Amino acid sequence: MKVLPLTLFLTLAVLRSAPAEVSGTFSGQGKPARLAFVSTLQGREIAGRATLTLIFTEKDHTKDENPEAEASFKTYGSALIVTIFAQTGQVLACNVAHTANAKLPFGSAGSLKMTEYQNKGGALSGHLATAGPVAHLGQIWEADLTFKTKAPGAPLK
Repeated sequence: MKVLPLTLFLTLAVLRSAPAEVSGTFSGQGKPARLAFVSTLQGREIAGRATLTLIFTEKDHTKDENPEAEASFKTYGSALIVTIFAQTGQVLACNVAHTANAKLPFGSAGSLKMTEYQNKGGALSGHLATAGPVAHLGQIWEADLTFKTKAPGAPLK
């Protein structure tokens, strides 16, 4: 049996137990929602590049086997579902599912930008924001979120 050095063991334990963190604002029709949970799913490759899907919700979705679909239909309260390139954090798609918006989730590509993105040591972090309120299909929404979460188990490219 192989014995791990104590520092490596402690580092692995911290990564496994590190809670996901979300702070900032998310609003629909001017009404705020408190996004408190974030998780990440491995996405499909696009143009030979790995993608990730970030799921932000008001209620805990992290034990759900299909959180993306359930979050889209507001099972976990308001939600923001964002697909990014794993390497750079560039936003590819954004689905908005705010309980104050009358229409079911809608895509608002190009409205959300990622800055301060890091994908290191099994952890993802960054800042996602719109440039103020966004009007899309008669719905108004806005986001300014900072997050930190565990990367999915599959290796990233």
